[in-house]
Amino acid sequence: MPGLAAWIARVAPVSARGEITLALVSDARIRTLNRTFRHKDSPTDVLSFPDAAAPRVLEDQGVSSTQAMSRADAPWLRMDRSTNLMVINSLMWFDEPPDWNRLRATYVERIVERFPRFRQIAHEGGPLGSPRWEDDPDFDADDHFHRRALPAPGDREALRRLISDLATAPLDHGRALWDVYLIDGFGPGAAMLTRVHHAVGDGIALARVMLSATDAGDPGPGISAPVDGNLPLSAALHAQSSGITLKEDAATPPAGPS
Repeated sequence: MPGLAAWIARVAPVSARGEITLALVSDARIRTLNRTFRHKDSPTDVLSFPDAAAPRVLEDQGVSSTQAMSRADAPWLRMDRSTNLMVINSLMWFDEPPDWNRLRATYVERIVERFPRFRQIAHEGGPLGSPRWEDDPDFDADDHFHRRALPAPGDREALRRLISDLATAPLDHGRALWDVYLIDGFGPGAAMLTRVHHAVGDGIALARVMLSATDAGDPGPGISAPVDGNLPLSAALHAQSSGITLKEDAATPPAGPS
């Protein structure tokens, strides 16, 4: 588990003479531990127990596999209805057809693998529970990518009609709340529609997420690498790795063939 080892090294560096014990527990279990040892009747993402009696043992760490949803994000989840979708849609277009396999791999590498929300399920929690994020044990990024052919004549109006149809469909709340549509046949090029639930992040944060998938994307002043991968982001995202370049253009897509 190299990702877990890297996280431990970042948040709790251990010297050659130290040890750390890490336990992955349920939200209910970490709530019980908080209530017993900290007199706090609520779950937290991490709970640590320094061991002063054993100098070679740094501490025990309990890490919840679920995370409480912030108060800013929870209303967007609860307001989401088939007649009132809380989904942010973004459209990119290309002068020529891209290599879809390479694009998909780059998207997964720069977005899905960097930000846990893209691999988690949102749970409302019911009338007595709190909304929460939970890792999807069956997550498969391929389930979120869809290929579509733009109907003739492949112009801007045809793209508008297709996007209008796709944007009215609710996201599946039984899995991570995002989808990407790879659209062939837009003029001489192609287009890509990304749909992400508002509970994952606000529009500005998600625009910066999308820019982080580009080679030359500049997410704006004051933007740095994410601290913990959680959204919304107060200071988000600058892509470091190489890969394909996605076209960034004016707010209106080209007209396509007449």
